[in-house]
Amino acid sequence: MSVVYPFQPRVWAAVAGVLLLVSIIFHALILPSPAVLYSDKGDVASTLVWLSRALLHQSATRVPSASGCRPFLATWWLAALVLSTSYVGNLIASLTVPTESRRIASLEELAFSDLRIHMLDYGNFVPGYLWSSREPVLRELGDKLTLLSEYDQVIDAFDKGAGVLEATEYSQYLFITRQRSKRAYAVEEKLYPNYVGWVFQKGSPYKYVFDK
Repeated sequence: MSVVYPFQPRVWAAVAGVLLLVSIIFHALILPSPAVLYSDKGDVASTLVWLSRALLHQSATRVPSASGCRPFLATWWLAALVLSTSYVGNLIASLTVPTESRRIASLEELAFSDLRIHMLDYGNFVPGYLWSSREPVLRELGDKLTLLSEYDQVIDAFDKGAGVLEATEYSQYLFITRQRSKRAYAVEEKLYPNYVGWVFQKGSPYKYVFDK
């Protein structure tokens, strides 16, 4: 797959179609003197193979002298040079540049992915909400959810490739303190709003600052 990866299927189809068309036209141009390229009477397939040499950076020892074929051949060689250079550049990039797998961005993508979800069983209402929901996406999330008794088990499941369901703020704290923040990301779509409250002593001056 790495060999064909640099170009999309439609690009390969276009290259094959152009090569076939060029071969037919060039074959018609050299029909008066085919012996320049072939030891016997050539056909379109032989012409196609001969023209394909340019795509593989193979030089030609002889060039037909038939009228009009050399400008046509020069144009094809230039196009083949651009095409082959693009292919080699894309191939090198695909083999050497690290690629990051696509991130899950929505609850629907998460629900219908192969990813399992784990959560600490500390009496939160979310598991029951998911299990009893009539929404297909939320119900699917509930079916994928596994409750664990310790955070060490949750982190171990994460290390094995599973997802973790936790409050937004606390999940950041959890993964930072467990040295997992560089390998974790949060799904952009939230399950429900997560509000943070600040508690101050009565008469605290900070209350007026936060009220602003």
